[in-house]
Amino acid sequence: MSYVCCCSFFRKNNPLLWTIVAGDDERTLKESTEQVRRAKHIIVNENFDRLSFSSDIALVQLSSPLEFSSAVRPMYILHRMEPQFLSEICAVTGWGSISKDSGLANCLQQSMLEREMCEHTYYSGHPGGITEKMICSGFAATGGKKFCQVR
Repeated sequence: MSYVCCCSFFRKNNPLLWTIVAGDDERTLKESTEQVRRAKHIIVNENFDRLSFSSDIALVQLSSPLEFSSAVRPMYILHRMEPQFLSEICAVTGWGSISKDSGLANCLQQSMLEREMCEHTYYSGHPGGITEKMICSGFAATGGKKFCQVR
């Protein structure tokens, strides 16, 4: 069984340092839907560029398979990029900050932002800008929520 995530977090790709929690909707609560696994092996994308964060994805082999349920489902990876969808809800996995100076969020749901707006507003200084292999994500001007855009 495998898990996919961003590889920029794997500064040290030692599987012993990682615990995967699937089915966890609320970070601060212990839920009956949670399944905890250790990482067995980590494969960082060989094309990952630490400067531009292009191809920022890794495959993590879990210590044992997950049991699929209403809270734990497989993620399908597209073979080709689909057209952009604007004004849709986009879910970002993990518990990132909800504003620049805030702590971690408990649960995130995100709105879409057009790639050009995201790149201009949040990534103008990023080397190479937003590429076709990235998800555009940044803090919104209002409400502190992040935007994401599959491009």
